[in-house]
Amino acid sequence: TTRLPENAIYEILERNGIKGIPKLFKNGLLVEDFYGYRLEFIIMEDCGPTFSNALKQLNTGSKHLVPKVVGSVIRQVTSCLVNAFAAGIAHRDVSDGNAAVMINFRTGAVNARVIDWGYAKDMNCDSDESKETGRRWRYDSEKVGAAEKPHDPFTGTQKFMSASTLFGSNYRFAITDIESMFYVVLNALRSVYKHPDRGDDPEAFRFHNRYETTGHIRVSCMAREKLWLRDFGINRERVPPGLLNTLLTMRQMFFFDNGRYIGYEVSEEPEYKCTIDEKLASVFMDPEIVKLLVEDNPVASLAQPTPMRTSSHVKKHVKPLHAKRCKRTASAGASGRDTSKGLRSARKKTRGAASSQHKSGPA
Repeated sequence: TTRLPENAIYEILERNGIKGIPKLFKNGLLVEDFYGYRLEFIIMEDCGPTFSNALKQLNTGSKHLVPKVVGSVIRQVTSCLVNAFAAGIAHRDVSDGNAAVMINFRTGAVNARVIDWGYAKDMNCDSDESKETGRRWRYDSEKVGAAEKPHDPFTGTQKFMSASTLFGSNYRFAITDIESMFYVVLNALRSVYKHPDRGDDPEAFRFHNRYETTGHIRVSCMAREKLWLRDFGINRERVPPGLLNTLLTMRQMFFFDNGRYIGYEVSEEPEYKCTIDEKLASVFMDPEIVKLLVEDNPVASLAQPTPMRTSSHVKKHVKPLHAKRCKRTASAGASGRDTSKGLRSARKKTRGAASSQHKSGPA
């Protein structure tokens, strides 16, 4: 397996000088093999509250600093993720709980940390250096890996999974983790710019019985030019212009390719890989990190073992949702018209799936 224990991952990250990870004071192995699982311990620095909790605290007295803080957190976290990926490590579980933030509430200075690398994978697992790192941590991939393979392809937190992951892609790219960070930002901003009607249980963050059904809802929400932020629980009217521009740019980078909406194409072909627009990426990422991302993009990928769904499986389920109007809807989304029909169809499909499950009982 390409998944090393977390302490081994931290060792690789530290060896490569990756910034944005926590400082470790003490770590070790307690139990080497407990029915295929290991028990390790890590004592690390206090990295602060989760991103969403940090913004909640900031909102109580220093709300004017929110745009500055959000921009800093995005840059620091994306820099960490891209540099880690360049070093051969894919995080695979970027979530609100794994983005810790320390904020100076007077100046808005930020110190962000990406934590919990327990689901990370080493793409250089066949190298002598990685094998030696695994041996130092007494890691037996045959014993431990076998217990982890059944749930491996859908590793991550559903709420923050990229669209391609929800649709069953067998590959991870640096851009996959960055898209997850996009959802972390949207989730955190709900506490500051909460929509009065959709803020508590937004459609785009809800789990809809199955991963691919959730993916259908998400890409349909993203296609709604004027309403997508509402579907994520955010009141667009309250978001400051600069921050709004950042959110719109991130959406365009992940869901548009040369001005064309590609959300539905991702649902048809989860491993679809769009061109990374350097100009767009530079709006919310450091320029040197953008260059590194573009350089890695053509070849860097991480195949996951034992895929639970294939592209043909996803296609079979996605065609009833949008196949006949895919081109028309995508065109409307790119040109600024509301493409809500896809969302209504996805909701109808979700209700049908829920009704079927209710009648037949749990699988």
